[in-house]
Amino acid sequence: MFRRPSVWGTVGATVLCSAGMFTLITYMVPLLTGVGGLPRRWVPVVLLAYGLGSIVGNLLGGRFADRGIDRAVGQLSWALTAVCLLVWLLAPYGPAGALALVLFSLATFALIPGLQAKVLTEAADAPTLSLTANMSAFGLGAALGSWLGGLLTESAAGTRAVPVGAAALTASGALLVLVLRRAARRTPRPLPLAVSTPER
Repeated sequence: MFRRPSVWGTVGATVLCSAGMFTLITYMVPLLTGVGGLPRRWVPVVLLAYGLGSIVGNLLGGRFADRGIDRAVGQLSWALTAVCLLVWLLAPYGPAGALALVLFSLATFALIPGLQAKVLTEAADAPTLSLTANMSAFGLGAALGSWLGGLLTESAAGTRAVPVGAAALTASGALLVLVLRRAARRTPRPLPLAVSTPER
């Protein structure tokens, strides 16, 4: 399985996209209160809405992946990048920034089923190992994203720059997905083997 560039590419896209997710997820509360000026008593309400958005996003993402995995992963990774930039744009405006974060939860959790399905299709002969590798990629992305978010919050740009860092990472993942899709189109697929049916 690990000899296939498409598997490594898919796992790499998972690392980049999840790093973008966790760059923002880790610093949502400072973004809401410090940048947006939202009173802290409203934070649990926003987080509850974020959780509900993640459920809806996961359901929608599964449906999109059923219709076409490559297209779903490609479109949703770019959508997540756009939403990260929307969070950056609306973050200083309190309630509008909170609404953008709910949209971010929708986009984030809509992408995850596609990434999981993508690695399964690239390594269908080793499903358990491929999902284990992809879950490790999510963990690595979470660590990288949280680290990058910390660097940004401590920099001169401050917490305000966190969504931009998230967008840069998810855009990198989206570009990698695009490269993988074009490479797959150039690679001829083997013809399916003929299956004989027993005579009755």
